[in-house]
Amino acid sequence: MKPFLINIIAIGVVIAIILFSPAVVKKQLLGLIVLGTAVWSYFDARKLEIQKYEPSFLSVSKTPLSTAFGIAIIWIIAFPIYIIHRQRIIDGKIPLLENKS
Repeated sequence: MKPFLINIIAIGVVIAIILFSPAVVKKQLLGLIVLGTAVWSYFDARKLEIQKYEPSFLSVSKTPLSTAFGIAIIWIIAFPIYIIHRQRIIDGKIPLLENKS
């Protein structure tokens, strides 16, 4: 799935929850979404070995743990950025770090 569509769907779900959920449920659902995407991004960044790639403007951070932490803290900004950066890694548009020996 294209990063643009993933971002639109994720943000659309959050907006729908904010608009149509009772206050008690709203906080729990949003918390679960943020926590779930942060945990997923940790395992995904680990699988992609994100630390082996050059950082770019769209990188959330250099390690899987700090990526997940950044997403948990500022989800609305960091999660869409991670999805775009992830796709650029998969497409081979971001080079590997050079070994500095």
